[in-house]
Amino acid sequence: MFLQWSLKNFSYCWQKHHEYIMSPECAIDMEGIDTKWKLCIYPRGDRDENFLSVYLHRKQDVGGPDTIDLAYKLEICSQGNIVYQKDACGHKFEKK
Repeated sequence: MFLQWSLKNFSYCWQKHHEYIMSPECAIDMEGIDTKWKLCIYPRGDRDENFLSVYLHRKQDVGGPDTIDLAYKLEICSQGNIVYQKDACGHKFEKK
């Protein structure tokens, strides 16, 4: 699974603490199961306003299991350079 979302002029985001930007929905086929995903970014943080918060959300699917166990890696890039990288972490995603 590979999901890429580009934001232009990110430093000018107007969102306040606890306010987010949601990516467009992305459909991904996972072993014959159509799944839908979105990234949710809190430019001024969800819990702490001094940190950027990023969440991966599974959307309501047409079919498939209620939960999917998934290992994923997160990279945040600025002008083509990786500025943050979180190696593979596992999570159980439920339909929302």
